[in-house]
Amino acid sequence: MELRTSEPLRTAKQSAPVIADRQSKRDLGVVKPVLSLLFALALLSSFWVIVNPGERGVLMQFGKVQDEILGEELHFIIAIAHTIQKLSIRAQI
Repeated sequence: MELRTSEPLRTAKQSAPVIADRQSKRDLGVVKPVLSLLFALALLSSFWVIVNPGERGVLMQFGKVQDEILGEELHFIIAIAHTIQKLSIRAQI
């Protein structure tokens, strides 16, 4: 009894590219979520600003100085519209 197939039998050398192709697709499956997570973290971190001890933050909206002065702590800002200019308030002797 003889087996006939429509495809010729592959040798180990011929099947190696198929295995490597599958491995690269699996690697891409890991890379995409990691890059997405890094992008999301970078985007979210731009909405927070830290004013360190000995500094005050002057809030500017589209480059125009606002009346609000930010104290020493973590502050939420609108990244597109607001910027913070940090000024030192430490006494110089």
